[in-house]
Amino acid sequence: MKRPGHGWFKAGAITLLLFGCIHLLAVYKSLFMAPTDPAEIRADEALRAFKVDLGPFHPTGWHTVNILNASYSALLLYVGILNLIALGPVAAAGRLRTLTLVNILFTTILFMICLALQFPPPMVFALACMVFFAVSIAKQRTAETNHRADSK
Repeated sequence: MKRPGHGWFKAGAITLLLFGCIHLLAVYKSLFMAPTDPAEIRADEALRAFKVDLGPFHPTGWHTVNILNASYSALLLYVGILNLIALGPVAAAGRLRTLTLVNILFTTILFMICLALQFPPPMVFALACMVFFAVSIAKQRTAETNHRADSK
């Protein structure tokens, strides 16, 4: 049975996984490899020296940046995996359009954040995901429109 939009939805979910894996490589580098560029060394030293006041907690700037980086990677991996696991049951329940719209919203927010911060690498991944999910929704709508026309 042909399932309109499923392949494009999977492409978006897999791109989120790829995005998360590549981002995780940057996290790994930050956690386990010492910077070699003099400017990076100074920035690393400043982050390690700076204490962030979070009430009873006082992590360094370095810890704060790295927890946010690692959390971003985990979020991307989680959403990609969840999409792949949910695809079948959600489609069977007739709710794929809703899940696709949620993913378009999610990837649009990621894209806008990257655009605002002028950070191209993740912006490219977010844009690719947006396109895959947008094509998926277009295919779903076309199939639904054709189905309604055939039913009349």
